[in-house]
Amino acid sequence: MVASVLAILGTIFALVGCVYPGSLVLHNEDYDTSTGIGLWSSFVTTNDETESDTYACDEVGTIFAMMSAGERTRRGDEEACTDGLESRCMAGRVFSVFGAVFAFTAIVSGAMKKSAKVIGLTNGIACFSTMLCMALLVQLKQGDADLESSSCGLDDAMEYGAGFISFVLAFIFFLMAMIIGCMSTSATDAVSPM
Repeated sequence: MVASVLAILGTIFALVGCVYPGSLVLHNEDYDTSTGIGLWSSFVTTNDETESDTYACDEVGTIFAMMSAGERTRRGDEEACTDGLESRCMAGRVFSVFGAVFAFTAIVSGAMKKSAKVIGLTNGIACFSTMLCMALLVQLKQGDADLESSSCGLDDAMEYGAGFISFVLAFIFFLMAMIIGCMSTSATDAVSPM
């Protein structure tokens, strides 16, 4: 029961992390703008007016160029950087969907009082998927602003936003649900002494 509640909380925070456009946020004081990007959407705030929208993975190079505008980047083959960003975008989206499927499976398994191993395993896979989504965002933030590299990033110019914090909380809830799920016994796991 506790593992199911933790899985529900983890699912809520993971979905917020996926949907909220502010996993990584860049504030530009010179132009009075803020730009944010999440796994599925991005936003731009100019003069207290915010525009947010979803984006396709092939558009992430344009968003990256807009976010790094004014930042000093080396000249190079932008194809490598754009291709790397597109690949990481698709990987993040695949793992966010994969994690959501296993999170819902964990909730249903807990509600149906399935085996503790099933509850622990499904929460563990959701936890792992959430961790991979966080890792992709961290790599985007920490990566060098080198356009010749397929692992390009924003050279630590951004801040972690509410979307990233939601992923961290989801990871913690899924981890606790996995541990509690694996340690608990359910009615199907209990063996009668007779």
